[in-house]
Amino acid sequence: MCGGGRNWMYGFGGGCGGGTFGIPHQRSYNTEGYSDRELIRREVNILYAQGTIGRDQYYTVLDQMERGLFTLDDLAHLRETTRQRESIKETPKIEHSTTVDLSEIKNLESKKAELSTAKQQINTLITEIKQSYDQLANQMKLEERFAEESIALDEQKARDHLMHRQELMEQSSHLEIRIKELASDLKQLEALEIKVEAKILERKALAQREKIKNLESELS
Repeated sequence: MCGGGRNWMYGFGGGCGGGTFGIPHQRSYNTEGYSDRELIRREVNILYAQGTIGRDQYYTVLDQMERGLFTLDDLAHLRETTRQRESIKETPKIEHSTTVDLSEIKNLESKKAELSTAKQQINTLITEIKQSYDQLANQMKLEERFAEESIALDEQKARDHLMHRQELMEQSSHLEIRIKELASDLKQLEALEIKVEAKILERKALAQREKIKNLESELS
């Protein structure tokens, strides 16, 4: 009889039945091996970090995705809509006369702070879910032991214990999926944090150069 549970050091895919969690049907253009949900989550994170979509729209999309109301077709529509909006806003750029918008730097720094907060929240949530998973694993072991001890005296009672153990196993399986998704989100946030920091430094460098040019103009 399978003992249920797993050792966290060896990742997911253990427990009864072995193997790994299956990947949902993927579209032909999903070349990186992501499921539809993972791809949507990844792309929406990028749009939010870039400032293409706002905070309210970001959380609305994630909520709709979790309820199965936001698909890859909706993602394509969102990207097209934002692309058209940015195209309307875009004006011809003249490199030598570009004025660095300091509010853009503040906005990027705000995004960076939000990413940092999101990382902390995800880490806390992962820790809590792992604790819950461990509790379920311990309870499954108890139910299995109770079943073995009572089978000789009361077969129905033993079956009840095994049934309860099966329910606990299903719960732990769901928690494994949640942890996998959160771990993927965490990596994505870390990558976005690096990109945002690079943009901040780039804008600050441009602002500094512009400051020097202005000083030169004033002194000439």
